[in-house]
Amino acid sequence: MQTRAIGHRTVVAVVFAALMLLVAALLPLAPGPGCLYAQDSGNGSDSGQGPSQVKMGASLWETLIESGVNPAQWKEIFQYNKAHNPAFRRVRSAKSIPRGTVILLPSEGEAAVSAAAPAKIGKKKAPAAPAGRIAVRDTVTFLDGLQFLEIDAGGRRHVNEIIARYCVPAGLTDSRARALLERSVVSDLRDLYHRMDREFALRDRTFYLPLYLLAENHKSLENRIESAFTDPARFVPRDSVPGADPADLVHVAAAGETYRGLAKIYAPDPAAFPERYPFRRDPEDHLGYMAQLIRHYNGNQPLWPGQRYYIPSWLPQGRYYDSIPEVILTSRTRDKLVYSNGLTVYLDNHVTRKKTYWQRREKYYPPLERKLPDGRPAFPDMLLWHRTGLEPEIEEILRGRGKQHFSLRYIYRTSVANYYIDENGQCYLIVDPEKNARDHAGSPYDYRCFWDGEANVSDVSISVEVEGWFQGDLSGAQLETALRLQQMLRSRWIIPECRVLDHRKVACRRGPDLRLERGRKADGLSRSDRLALDIRPVLDPDVLRGLVDPNLDGLQRRQADSLDYWYRVELDPDLEETAGRVGWHLQDGRWLRPSATGAVDSFPATK
Repeated sequence: MQTRAIGHRTVVAVVFAALMLLVAALLPLAPGPGCLYAQDSGNGSDSGQGPSQVKMGASLWETLIESGVNPAQWKEIFQYNKAHNPAFRRVRSAKSIPRGTVILLPSEGEAAVSAAAPAKIGKKKAPAAPAGRIAVRDTVTFLDGLQFLEIDAGGRRHVNEIIARYCVPAGLTDSRARALLERSVVSDLRDLYHRMDREFALRDRTFYLPLYLLAENHKSLENRIESAFTDPARFVPRDSVPGADPADLVHVAAAGETYRGLAKIYAPDPAAFPERYPFRRDPEDHLGYMAQLIRHYNGNQPLWPGQRYYIPSWLPQGRYYDSIPEVILTSRTRDKLVYSNGLTVYLDNHVTRKKTYWQRREKYYPPLERKLPDGRPAFPDMLLWHRTGLEPEIEEILRGRGKQHFSLRYIYRTSVANYYIDENGQCYLIVDPEKNARDHAGSPYDYRCFWDGEANVSDVSISVEVEGWFQGDLSGAQLETALRLQQMLRSRWIIPECRVLDHRKVACRRGPDLRLERGRKADGLSRSDRLALDIRPVLDPDVLRGLVDPNLDGLQRRQADSLDYWYRVELDPDLEETAGRVGWHLQDGRWLRPSATGAVDSFPATK
């Protein structure tokens, strides 16, 4: 018994000694007050000897931890590099630092580093709440007569507090809608501040809000647009819009009729469609899809008794599929899909998640269901082309380092595209086309996209992102893949030629005089790309109806600004032709529009 007791004490003593050695080895790593580095970090840098250098890893947070630096100091280190590191000249945030970038770690004695004790790891210090009240200081004028509210934030407040008070309608209770509206206003403010040559900060003591972005004007614009669809006197028949087909069927609406009823009359049974039709065995979704197609063909307008409505010639008897070559799936494995026209779609980044989750401090979003505001299911009948990528100078540097797929990781994480085509022409399925790719065409709550009377563009379109900056044409490999992908999608879904569009065609934003205006986005296909993909010219139906201003004068101004993402991007020739048809004309280098009195006013104008 005595021997066992001695053996037990020996084991306890050995374990205790091992623990003490481990604690002694870890103690030097604890940073002292005001220190950024571990005391025995091994970098040979003493205080006052200048900054040391490390290379960017997966994230700035992890890079600092691996370098023995308190990661809570990431903001001070990022600001120091912005001020002293040439490699950070184009870096806008800590999340956008390219992997492998040299990061300068300042010594303890340098002025850029706070001398206060570092905060605890994992806890962010909340900014102090401003003591003053938010108040309107004055009304000022910028940008050729555009009026702004000069708002005293009562201290350094976040811009979202100002937007929530002045720009979000009080009746908007949906939290997601409010967040999307706030994001839209922030985006517009960035552009306006850039035009005013002012620096925009998310936290500031003074903010300038244009009058047309205020909540009461948002409601007025909403009422103005809704009146075009609730007033029978503003009905526009299909045959008055260029592009109508003489072979279309004409239906005179009767009281109480619905588009679903028209679908029952004119659309064939689902069994009459080929096997590739997605709703061949689903009569309910088939009727909903046919009704949506007829509604969109008539400008998304309600059925008014006595008015003429047009049934597209390709809808009865399923004629659409007679004119579209069949493309079928010939092979499916865990890694890829192979189609009969030679298209290969890779599944490496296929999103199958159903819930939002966090990983490595990044948020991963699931796709959305296709649904209209009234709860009715929506279906894809539009193909929307996007261009994505970094600025050309940054892309060139990254390509020199062998980097590719600049945008794929972000697109996969946020589920903002159905398909993605990389630099080499490889195609990836991101979100199934039956799903909404996470509002890829902008929020309908603030009319970020609008086409043919429809604000819910994301719910009715399939999104394709093509890697590459907005300037220049697609490569031959990208065009070949894009053509095959377009053939496959139009072979399965009913997507008319007039609804194969660019993102810049449908994108818009709120403008002065309670108008929507084009020009929010620059990404899309060039003229030569559209010819290569056999996409026909499409006039802007909303400009023809007076619902949207073409904003060509504003786009020309942005074209000449080397700091704007519209810099040197060609204007959409279809938009120019549409503007000419409704009376806009070019005079002395500016696009002018006819006023109600017959004179011309330069755009944009303010009341």
